Amino acid sequence: MIARFCLAKRPRPWVAPAPEVRQLRDLVRHLQTLEDEKQAHLNRLGVTTSEAIVGSLEQLIGFLDEQIRLLENNIRTYRQTSQTEARLRVAQQREGHRDEDGCCDRRRDARCL
Repeated sequence: MIARFCLAKRPRPWVAPAPEVRQLRDLVRHLQTLEDEKQAHLNRLGVTTSEAIVGSLEQLIGFLDEQIRLLENNIRTYRQTSQTEARLRVAQQREGHRDEDGCCDRRRDARCL
């Protein structure tokens, strides 16, 4: 059945995302997890009457706020760094990488790929 589908539709082979993409995806997923956890604690804070629980939840929310802020900064920095590195790769590909004879052998130079 799968073989017939592939013969009929000719799907493109799956290619794993680049490491930079996976890293950014993981950072964003973790940020979403922290935000969901914070919201859950805020919901509990709205319905509890115990002062001990209120204090504990407020501390947890404060900690999560700090972690969210740090992670957002990390994501922002990672995106800026990745964009800069991508621009450098494009510029290097345009220039080509020349060996000592002035030749560019793209098969040997991984930076040209």
